[in-house]
Amino acid sequence: MSRLWVSLSVAACAVTGAVFIGFSQLRTEDLINCSQEDSPMVIPPSICRQYTLLMRTGPEDIERMRALNGLAYILAPPAEGKFEIAERYQERGLDMNAEINTKKGAIQDNKVRAA
Repeated sequence: MSRLWVSLSVAACAVTGAVFIGFSQLRTEDLINCSQEDSPMVIPPSICRQYTLLMRTGPEDIERMRALNGLAYILAPPAEGKFEIAERYQERGLDMNAEINTKKGAIQDNKVRAA
């Protein structure tokens, strides 16, 4: 019986680790899109939203959002929880009065570049 519990525990840890690695490789904008109710991703929006709020509001993510029109990118779609995500990014330094970047190619090949 104890082998069964050990096997189940190891399997649960492996699945959790795989999910965490998968989330860490997603782009910031993909996580924000995933947190919308009508997202085509199979991951539940509430999980994407919580991961975004807890793990993806670092300096690199802030810079990526600046390149994608900042808070306008987060607030544009009608999504539940978008204000919570926008507030967290604003607390971490995303400027709500920043200029909106209308030039194409601000983000290319997963790298932020000045437009």
